[in-house]
Amino acid sequence: MVSIHQVRSKEQQITQTKYSQPIDYFGVPVEAWNHPKGIAEYILNIVSHTHSFGCQFIGPMGFGKSSLARCIAHHIHTLDNRYIVIWAEARDFQHLKRFLLSLPKEPMIIIFDDLTGALKQMGEKEIQKNFEDLTKIRWIIDQQKGEIPTICFANYHYSKNMEKEFRAVLGMTVFLSFGAEEHTNIDTILPKKTIGRQNLEYFSKISDKMFTQGEFPLLHSNGQIITYKTDDPCRASCAVMGKESRIILTAQDDCCKKCSQIKTKKYAMPKMIVKACESAYQSFGKKAIKMALFKRGYTEVFSPRLKAATDYVENEIFTKYDVKLDALAEELTAHEKTVKRQYRKRKIEDQGLDDIDDTAEIVEIENPVKQQDQIKTPKLEDEMNG
Repeated sequence: MVSIHQVRSKEQQITQTKYSQPIDYFGVPVEAWNHPKGIAEYILNIVSHTHSFGCQFIGPMGFGKSSLARCIAHHIHTLDNRYIVIWAEARDFQHLKRFLLSLPKEPMIIIFDDLTGALKQMGEKEIQKNFEDLTKIRWIIDQQKGEIPTICFANYHYSKNMEKEFRAVLGMTVFLSFGAEEHTNIDTILPKKTIGRQNLEYFSKISDKMFTQGEFPLLHSNGQIITYKTDDPCRASCAVMGKESRIILTAQDDCCKKCSQIKTKKYAMPKMIVKACESAYQSFGKKAIKMALFKRGYTEVFSPRLKAATDYVENEIFTKYDVKLDALAEELTAHEKTVKRQYRKRKIEDQGLDDIDDTAEIVEIENPVKQQDQIKTPKLEDEMNG
C-alpha cells in the first residue's frame, strides 16, 4: 500500500498552486489542493471550452453523495453566479430528452439524485439512448448554438459496468468510498504507476478509517500530518479525472439556499389524469383510478351498494373465517379468459404523461436544508482570492 508521504511528495513535484498557506475551512486548515473550490474551478475551466461537463458521485447509501454534489455545485455558482442548480429525480433521467427540453435556457448544474433504482428498471437500449443524449446535452438544451454551459451530476451506488459507461460520457468520477468491489476493478479506473492511482489507493486506506475510527489523516505540504475528525466538519472523497486524482474535503454545511435540494412535486390536474387513463385503457382506466382512491380511503368513489358489499366481505367474511386468498382468487377467475401477456399501450401512456406534465404545476413540499438562507464559508473568499 502506498504511503501518504509518497503521494504528497509526488504531488508537490507535479503540482504548483497559487495558494501557499492552508485555508481555514469551517475551523480546520485545508490545503487548496483538497478544497472543494479547487474542483469547482477545474470544472469551470473545462466548461469554458467545451460548454458541457459531467461528474458521477459513487458511494453506498448514507455516505453523502447528495451533500457532496451540493457542496461542489455551491462553489461553482459562487464562482460564477450565472449558474442555477436543478435537482432532478430518477423519473427525469428515465425520460431524459423530454426533461432536458423542458429546462430553462441559462447556465445550469443538473443533479440527478440517486439513479440506482431507475437504472435497474431501465433496459439496456433505454440506458444507451440516454447516454447518447448526455453526449448531446448542450445541443438538446440549446438547439441553435449549443453554447449554454451545462454541468451534469449523477449519484448512484457502485457498479463496474455503469461506472465505466458514465465515466466515458461525463468525464469525472468522485468516490465516497473504495471497497473490495472497487478494488477488483481498479485497473480499469486508473492505470498502475501513476500519481492518480497512488492517490486513489491512499484514499481507500483513509476511507475505511473515516467511518471505523471516526477520523482520518492527511499530510500537508509543510510536512505536518493533520488528523481530521469525521463530520467535524469534514469528510473525504476522491475525484478521478483521466489519469489524475485528488482527495477532496467537504463539509455538509458548505452550501446555501440556491444550491440546496428543495423537494418539489408536480400537481397534476384531476381532469388530465382521468383523460390520460381513459385514453390508454378506456373504461378500465377509470376503474383503476377508483380502485387506487378506494385503497387510500376514498370510499365514496364506489356506489353505496358496492361499498356495502365490500364492507360485508371485509368485516363479515375475511375477519371471521380462515380464507385462502389464492384459492379464492382462482375460483373467481376460473371461468374467465386468461391473458397471456400484460396489455399495455406504451405510446398512449407516454402521451398521457406528456399531457399531464404540460399542465402540471410544480409545488415545493419540503426543504430539508436547515441552514440559514446563505451560509458562507469562513474566510473563504479572503484567503483564496487574496
